Amino acid sequence: MKRKTLTLIALALILSMILSVSVFVYADDDDAQDPADQEEETQEGEEENEETEEEVDIKEFAKRIALYCRDTETTLFEKESDQSCPTSATAKLMTALVAFDCFKDLEEEIVLSKDTLTGDAALLYGFTDGKSVTVYDLLAALLIRNSNEAANSLAKAAGGETAFISMMNEKAADIGMNDTRYSDVTGVSIYSSTTVSDMIKLAEAFAENDTLLSLSAMPYKKLASTGVNVYNRNYYFSSYYNGGRSYLNPEVIGGITGQTGSAGDTLIAITKHGSYTYICAISGGERDDSIYSYLIANELVDWGSRSFSYRTLLNIFDVICGIPIEMGNGSDEASVFPAKDVIRFISKDIDLEQSVSYTYSLDSERLVAPVAYADKVGSVTVLLDGIEIETVDLIVRSDVPSSRIDYMLSELVAFVSNPVFIRTVLIILALLALYILIRAMIRGQRQLKVKEKAELEKKKEEIQNASESANDDDDVGSDSEE
Repeated sequence: MKRKTLTLIALALILSMILSVSVFVYADDDDAQDPADQEEETQEGEEENEETEEEVDIKEFAKRIALYCRDTETTLFEKESDQSCPTSATAKLMTALVAFDCFKDLEEEIVLSKDTLTGDAALLYGFTDGKSVTVYDLLAALLIRNSNEAANSLAKAAGGETAFISMMNEKAADIGMNDTRYSDVTGVSIYSSTTVSDMIKLAEAFAENDTLLSLSAMPYKKLASTGVNVYNRNYYFSSYYNGGRSYLNPEVIGGITGQTGSAGDTLIAITKHGSYTYICAISGGERDDSIYSYLIANELVDWGSRSFSYRTLLNIFDVICGIPIEMGNGSDEASVFPAKDVIRFISKDIDLEQSVSYTYSLDSERLVAPVAYADKVGSVTVLLDGIEIETVDLIVRSDVPSSRIDYMLSELVAFVSNPVFIRTVLIILALLALYILIRAMIRGQRQLKVKEKAELEKKKEEIQNASESANDDDDVGSDSEE
């Protein structure tokens, strides 16, 4: 009995082992993955993660953008830069420029009036009816705090809003803002319009005024006229109003920002980055947890500094062509070079061999020695991707003296080829021919006369001989008769 029980237990263990091995083999064949398969799945997963985590182009969060390098006078980036948009707060830069021109003494005091102090915001600056405030303090409130009250007060003191707006539009035309029209001094009016390209031109003019530029970049200022501190609404310079979000950027040296429902966020940032000064103008910026106009401007300036540099499109030692030289001593051709380098601030990614071309023209097909170093012989126009960049003179870079023998022969050829000389020779030949003809005629007449005279003498002689013969015959007859 014991033996049977042990036998059954042994059989059960053997059966259990067989089933375990079968299950293992089955799992190994069907469920286990080849290492190569595992690697492929890992790569696919990484690619999916990369697509999910792909960086968003923040420039998509603004409708209109332009980036300009002041030092090189080069536009580096544009997005709908000529599309019309509201002037928004940028109008205050023009208001400041015109006011600066109107008031020669910035310490001149202006008495504020109730009609220019709209709303409760005036109290933030200590502006009240009848208060005397200096032009400088009004400009500070205008550029630091975006004060509409300061803009209105300056315009009224300068001759009234209508006249002031006319001066704003005149100045806009003077600096080439051809697509800008101001209808108010604050930028609030929906009828005031511009483009980001024109904003760049406005910022250029504004950056030339050190007083206004420094005011726009002050984090805050205590107005001497009122004793009130005004804090900058531009988050590049102050975090006072931005709820703890910091966009402070010490490289930004001036500008203005604002937001309206129709314009979105508008920004002009003048930034000193590395060796260059950049101007970024943005209109139609969006915001959520971030104010994208600041982020876009920062990113573009950094990109511009990394992606652009001065590059030589045409070198003074580039041989453009050769030009024949006549009467040159030891040289019958000269190489032609550009008079100066053509250099532009352009993208580092541009393939100059593919993108740069030139056309040239010579003033004459050949030169006549002597030729002096730097003599102008034509011009060359440089093109970048088919667009004309600059036209410069073409010159020779060597002295070529004249050959004395060739020079003398040339002078002789020139002399005998001269029409006056040719006419003189023809006249002389004609006179000589006439002289010969006359001489021939005279000689012929003389010969004729001699011949006639000879014939006459001959006839006389014949007559005389005949007469003598007759006389002789008469004498013979007489003798016969005798």
